[in-house]
Amino acid sequence: MTTLRIAMLAAALCVAPCPAQQNFLSNSGFENGFNGWSTFGPVAAQAALPPQYVPRTGGGMASLAGNGGGFNVSGIFQTFPANRGDQFTIDAYSRHWGGTPMTGTGAPNGNWMIMKMAFFNASMVEIGGAEGTILDGNSPTDVWIDNPPVIGIAPPGTVTVQAFILFLQPAAGLGEGQVDDIYFTGPANIAPYPGTGEDLLLTTGVGGGGTSGGTGSYVKLAGGGALVECNVASPGGTYRLRPYFLLAQPFGTGAPPQPVLPAVWFNLTQPLFILVDGAATGLFGASVIGPLQGTSTFFGAPAGLSGTSLMLQALVVDSNASNGIFAASDGYEIQFN
Repeated sequence: MTTLRIAMLAAALCVAPCPAQQNFLSNSGFENGFNGWSTFGPVAAQAALPPQYVPRTGGGMASLAGNGGGFNVSGIFQTFPANRGDQFTIDAYSRHWGGTPMTGTGAPNGNWMIMKMAFFNASMVEIGGAEGTILDGNSPTDVWIDNPPVIGIAPPGTVTVQAFILFLQPAAGLGEGQVDDIYFTGPANIAPYPGTGEDLLLTTGVGGGGTSGGTGSYVKLAGGGALVECNVASPGGTYRLRPYFLLAQPFGTGAPPQPVLPAVWFNLTQPLFILVDGAATGLFGASVIGPLQGTSTFFGAPAGLSGTSLMLQALVVDSNASNGIFAASDGYEIQFN
């Protein structure tokens, strides 16, 4: 990419940051008992009752304990639809009271508590997930602990995701764990690689079956030699017949680029490829966005790139865009297998 084109992108540093994602959980602070939650084992929604029950915020919280005896699990969860490639984050605050502390030194021999997301296929078979420990016998008592968030990406075949808080008891150790203010966020109708949110639509397709976009379509798989199609359109007509750029950058699957610029999903210190150059003039003039169904570009997926993904994004330079410089589509990922 020329210095001029990089400078054109770099000017977007004034762009406002992407919108925050919505907490999917209902009653995430247990102000209404366990309304919205499914539960199993000895769990309870607790109102404030110091010193044992001191909610972090509001007047409610949740308490989880073990069943006693051999290994057992208690928990609370909520369920949501999900699609392959959707990225979710779970976060929670945890506490245990000094009068009923968690015992032992944590997993695998002492009681511990985790926050977890689990992905399920259409037969409700768990096919993946991510988790993090939020409490065990090593944790300080009588304080709310702000735990690091856990991130998970839905694998192929995912149709639902469940957000869990679990109390795991390997034997008959004592203690209870408490949680409050749980957060579970994900793409829903928000793209995992959001653009500037304007009238510029990129959709992708693999294998010649047409293109698709939106939730569940942001990540697609392509084998070596497969035909990949990228269609750029402006459904509202804002950018019809305008020159556009279609940019691509390879990265290791599972490690998407962290954008140097908001809404531009490329690392500008790594190789960046121009699949369509809106600044170039060819035999028929500049490459423009078609007036009806947009304009498509086709390429063959290379062989031997298993474990590599390709980030794709369309841009139009326009002083009337929300940032005053350019409009960017959502980013789309092609995973090579």
